[in-house]
Amino acid sequence: MKGIDFFKRNSKANIPDKCTWIYWAASIILAIIGSLFTTKYALRVTSYYQVISICYFCIYLITIWAILKRKIVDRVTITPTLLYVSLALFAAIMIAVQYYLDPMQLKVDRWSALAFPIRNLLNGEFPYTAKTHLDGYGSPFPIWQLFHIPFYFLGNVGLSGIVTCVLFIISIKYLLGYKDALIGMIIVALSISVWYEIAVRSDLITNFFSSCNIYYRTYQKKHHI
Repeated sequence: MKGIDFFKRNSKANIPDKCTWIYWAASIILAIIGSLFTTKYALRVTSYYQVISICYFCIYLITIWAILKRKIVDRVTITPTLLYVSLALFAAIMIAVQYYLDPMQLKVDRWSALAFPIRNLLNGEFPYTAKTHLDGYGSPFPIWQLFHIPFYFLGNVGLSGIVTCVLFIISIKYLLGYKDALIGMIIVALSISVWYEIAVRSDLITNFFSSCNIYYRTYQKKHHI
């Protein structure tokens, strides 16, 4: 199966400057979003939230600069073993973050909006009478509940976010190649909002990764990649 080396095909030598500008504009926007997200939650726990936000902004752009401008990833031979070991380590860290936090103490109830209606459903009760651990309403999407039943049996519906994230990176591998899959994983790991969604076991990030996976799979079939 032939992948597409996206960054090589779109290196600065082969594309007009306006395309390079688009890459940087997108990176700056993502860095700003991440910084605002960091500020929103850091100010609740520390008076140094501005320093943390600025540091995050700089680290994000420096990493993107190292990837795009310095081509640091090109200096490493990206083998299947390197990618899958890195991906396994990444997944293990996300799992550790989830299980470190007590879900019943979280102030976000997206996980229980799925888990508690599923529990009712499997017990023969009407699922929509279930309330979340914050006394909110359950998820109104029946197919989405069915999708999460395997994760419910594993004891954690939040694992869906980690599984779909892993599939997202693998999809990039099949579509673009090993190098771009590793780059994609680095960019995902840099996103503070992804870590937040994973930590609180939110299905919002599952929606995002699932949509990307469906799109990539459709693209692969259409173009026979």
